[in-house]
Amino acid sequence: MSQPLHPCPFELPNPVSPERPRPAWVVVGPDGSHASRALRRVLGLDERSRLDASQVRFVDGLAAAVTSVVRGDAERAVVPWRNALGGAVFETVDAVLGQAAHIEHALRLPIRHVLAAPPGTRVETIRTIASHPEALRQCRVLLERLRARPVAAESTAAAAAKVARNDGFADAALCDALAAERAGLAICVGDAADAPGNETTFVVVTRTPTATLRAGAVYDLGIVALTCVDTPGVLRRCLSVLEEHGLDLAAIESRPLPATPHAVRFVLEVRRHEGAAMRAALDDFAPLCRRVRWLGGGRAEGTPTWQPSSSPRAAAPSVAAAQDRVVDPFETPGGDSAAATPAVVRGGSKRPSPPRDGRTRWVDRRHDGARTVVEIADGRVRIGDGSFALLAGPCSVESAEQIEACARLAAETGVAVLRGGTFKPRTSPYAFQGLGLEGLELLARAGRRHGLPVVTEVLEPALVERCAEHADVLQVGARNMHNFPLLAALGEIDRPVLLKRGMAASLDELLYAAEYVLARGNRRVILCERGIRTFETATRFTLDLSAVVVLKERTHLPVIVDPSHAAGARRFVPPLARAAKAVGADGIIVEVHPDPDRARSDGPQALTFDTWRRLAAELTGGTA
Repeated sequence: MSQPLHPCPFELPNPVSPERPRPAWVVVGPDGSHASRALRRVLGLDERSRLDASQVRFVDGLAAAVTSVVRGDAERAVVPWRNALGGAVFETVDAVLGQAAHIEHALRLPIRHVLAAPPGTRVETIRTIASHPEALRQCRVLLERLRARPVAAESTAAAAAKVARNDGFADAALCDALAAERAGLAICVGDAADAPGNETTFVVVTRTPTATLRAGAVYDLGIVALTCVDTPGVLRRCLSVLEEHGLDLAAIESRPLPATPHAVRFVLEVRRHEGAAMRAALDDFAPLCRRVRWLGGGRAEGTPTWQPSSSPRAAAPSVAAAQDRVVDPFETPGGDSAAATPAVVRGGSKRPSPPRDGRTRWVDRRHDGARTVVEIADGRVRIGDGSFALLAGPCSVESAEQIEACARLAAETGVAVLRGGTFKPRTSPYAFQGLGLEGLELLARAGRRHGLPVVTEVLEPALVERCAEHADVLQVGARNMHNFPLLAALGEIDRPVLLKRGMAASLDELLYAAEYVLARGNRRVILCERGIRTFETATRFTLDLSAVVVLKERTHLPVIVDPSHAAGARRFVPPLARAAKAVGADGIIVEVHPDPDRARSDGPQALTFDTWRRLAAELTGGTA
């Protein structure tokens, strides 16, 4: 069989085979780890009872446990979130933040670390001690007293098992007493923690939230992640929201965002709270943050725990059975009866939350008339602030030399954002489809070299995160304006979205497409008029400049114009660009190419470098 022309750039997870059905639970193993103790507590089992091997899978790391749930290899994971002595378990925190994971339950488990070694070992001879890094952090006093070197292991139980093999891995292990007993080790120190009262908060992680934060219900824990521009006072403003709604902060962490160094992400843990108060706080966070993500937390008071059963699927409650246990802020509009209904739509995705300031949609113009200014690349570029932004570059990234030449021209002519297509949806399956990930890296490299943020089109949800690693703005092309799974995925990322109007779409349809993105938390959307299909054939499409005026009246979002795709011929592009500025557009996105007649896509509408220099100078008031 021949290879496909454009193979998928990602390694997709293998589905669970029929011979090995998907387990209900995944924890870090082997059995005897603190996570396995927490799972027994969740299921209401005795600590010495056996776990059903068909229902529980053991993995080697916390991130692996969370990823197993996100990929669908297991239904739920039990992982540590915070320890009383060591603080947040960052491996878990980062794994949850970096994936589509949700916390549906939390429980505190007393932790008693013992120092265990092969029988006959004297404490004073111990020079190496193995355990999970979090356990080693909680027992630093003992390590210093014995002058022992710490050795990292996948879990406390794994450390005990490796020490028991007596193959030189380590002299002793910090583990639970039950793990030591199962490994055949003798307990040398009965309580090895730095201080008494050691306990760990474990969380149950699932893939999809399935219910609501209900008004009147009280929850024992709530966790929310806020992504903000790193500016003075931003944390104080966020914390004031909690105070305003009577919410008590239990803990706060700051986690890095590698792709956006000038942004900061705070993870807030809120103590016992009422559902409506938390919902109101989430709404009030939105104007202060680039993204607000509800991670979940504890179950409502009075909700029963999971009950052990002899049924083979008893450990994996169905969505229907889990409705009263799972917390999610996105509530179906309506009265109290609606609040008890799980906010789930087809495909298992959560229903978005409408605004609570009297508007019907997030895209609707605000009552105070304020307009959204979309910041790109940590505020280096602002679209919608009254200036006229230039976005320019080739239709497709074709080579390193070509995109380098375009980037150099863009930097010289005052371009705000470098454009370049790397995944190209073409009418013909035989036409050039773009360089894919290779082109994406070339585009990003050229942009960095010349100090320019870059925008590129993303075609499907599976590509969103990969494109966001390299691009500062993600574009939804005209053919994908109705790709609702893609729009929903873009609502979950911390990147501005450039949304083009479909070639046969009404303005209402364009606004509802934008609503899909805004309603899921991403408020940085730029609308683009790029021409619509009419009976006229003199141009490729008919540029609807009235759309700019109407959209400015109906929405607070910035609006730019694409004269290149509307015209289809480069001689028409300059006058249409001037017209876009005249009707009040916030900018234009134009195709340029060093040799348009040899371009691999849309050459007839691409401007030459000389033509672009003259047009850019005219639009910005400079000289060519």
